[in-house]
Amino acid sequence: MSQLRVGVKYCGHCNPTVEGPQVIDQIRTLDPEVRFVAWDDISKDILLIFSGCATDCVNKPEFSGPVVHVAGYSLVHKRVLPEEFPASILNAIREKEEKMVDVAINYKKKADKRMTLYDAIKTFVGDGCSIAFSGMGGAQCVAQTYEVIRQGRKNLTLIGDSPCESGDMLIGAGTVKKAELAWCSYAVAGLGYNFRRAIENKIPQAIELEEYSNYTIGLRYLAGAINVPYIPTKSLLGSDLPKYNTKIRIAQDPYTGEAVALVPAVHPDVAIVHVSRADKRGNAQMFGFTSNAENLARAAQHTIITCEELVSTEEIQRYPNLTVVPEYAVDAVVEVPYAAHPWNMPYAYVYDMPFHTVQLEAFKTRDGFERWLEEYCFEPGSWEGYLRKVGYERLDTLRQLERRFTKLNY
Repeated sequence: MSQLRVGVKYCGHCNPTVEGPQVIDQIRTLDPEVRFVAWDDISKDILLIFSGCATDCVNKPEFSGPVVHVAGYSLVHKRVLPEEFPASILNAIREKEEKMVDVAINYKKKADKRMTLYDAIKTFVGDGCSIAFSGMGGAQCVAQTYEVIRQGRKNLTLIGDSPCESGDMLIGAGTVKKAELAWCSYAVAGLGYNFRRAIENKIPQAIELEEYSNYTIGLRYLAGAINVPYIPTKSLLGSDLPKYNTKIRIAQDPYTGEAVALVPAVHPDVAIVHVSRADKRGNAQMFGFTSNAENLARAAQHTIITCEELVSTEEIQRYPNLTVVPEYAVDAVVEVPYAAHPWNMPYAYVYDMPFHTVQLEAFKTRDGFERWLEEYCFEPGSWEGYLRKVGYERLDTLRQLERRFTKLNY
């Protein structure tokens, strides 16, 4: 990666406890490889917002990339000793750099794209990026959601049709600043309590909401996949969504003169798609309902495929019609068994409704959700730790029940 460029946005320094320019000079001495530029320099990689005191009155510009926030001697909302301040800011900048995708590497052209879940999230999911997950009516990206939370991502734009854990839990963990979606809940298990708290009470923080229907989120993925700027539809004309979402435009059909609604294409920075099986090159196959997975994978700038099982390319080639995402659309492949638990995965394991009921009972309160995160996300430390906590005997029972009633002929 070329020399790191950090844009600096200062406050007015009307009554500072910390002199921002002096601290920046100290950082330059510590690491001459970091180049500081104006906050509005379009070439910046990272934005450093520097308020000289705890009042934090600096105007915070919009920036889709990584952000480091300083207010007095607080760094990312944590107090730092004055003598450690320049080095701590530099460390925070370098940590943000590590989470940035190295654009010099064309991951899609790799012959072997296997990664761990930790490395895939660390490589492709950075602060401030837009992210979308596959899954509907099962096959949810639960393991992937826990890993994003563990790595402490912030200021994400979440895009989805009906995200469950990947919507509600990310919002509850404070990782999301904006959501573009149709619905956020857990179907028969319960409501999206974290989503509701954020919208109704700004807990843990306020989020911006851009609403679509399930169908039109799918159209946005389709438009992104085939690289057209928008897709027309009549389905929204009978709703109030165009009234509340200015991104939906009402136009005249040039052929018939009738009114149509136009929905914009979407190109998420990262798509995470969970499938039944894949090979190391990224050819991904799904048994059962795919929802929008095919188009989501093609619309995104970077696509992480997670799978229940890694198989050989020869096995994939035996049933090429099952390949829903081809290798040219994929950047990383991760084997994650039981990644959808407690949801079902078609032909792999049944829905663990009793477990999900207990989970959603905890989510009814903010304290309950935070305790759940500590017990099932942070303390286990990984998805393997989560599975051990759930218990492999229980998981195997779920697998046996699915295999008993759904026969797979591949």
